[in-house]
Amino acid sequence: MENIRIILKDQRLQNHYSIRQLSFILNNRYHIKASKSTIQRLENSNTAISAQLLCALADLYELDLEELKGIILKSPNEQKKLGSLNITNSKSSS
Repeated sequence: MENIRIILKDQRLQNHYSIRQLSFILNNRYHIKASKSTIQRLENSNTAISAQLLCALADLYELDLEELKGIILKSPNEQKKLGSLNITNSKSSS
């Protein structure tokens, strides 16, 4: 089953970022302090991911937040970790 952690790690590798480089980018471009160990835990364990970090990674990797939301909500383990996190498109209906 596809997993958000696998997607994020695959995206990092496809973009040729080391963990150290990703940490640097998150700090400098998005003002998010994410240490190398934080990124390793995020990619390799059941550590919860903050909405801010998820949005920054989605922006950096040009990922669709709606698609990510669908993947997260399909995984019971991820759903428990993220609780009521609601990442939606803020389109207004006409």
